[in-house]
Amino acid sequence: MVGVERCLVEAKQGGIYSLAWNISNQGFQYISTGVITVYQPAKELLIDHFVYFNPEKSILGPTYLCLKLEEMNSSTQLKLIQGNYQDGGDWNWFYEVVKDAWNLKSFLEAHSK
Repeated sequence: MVGVERCLVEAKQGGIYSLAWNISNQGFQYISTGVITVYQPAKELLIDHFVYFNPEKSILGPTYLCLKLEEMNSSTQLKLIQGNYQDGGDWNWFYEVVKDAWNLKSFLEAHSK
């Protein structure tokens, strides 16, 4: 899967958060969208009413995505939570995909070479 190809993010409370990837002449294959309900630069971002669209799966949502940053001495700790999952079917698939996608340690290691 390719990374995000287009996005519309309004960096403000109440702003739109939309990502699209695998774009072709037939349209957008994958879309994630939500509403920014908390926006505190360098501190916290909460995207609520988060919905994922995939033509091969059920429409999944709403969930939420929360990122919190905390300064610790000479480093920054990032806490990332995506929640409000349901059980079964496409939800189990979605959980595994998101868990792998948010593995920042593996991503950074793979892209730092």
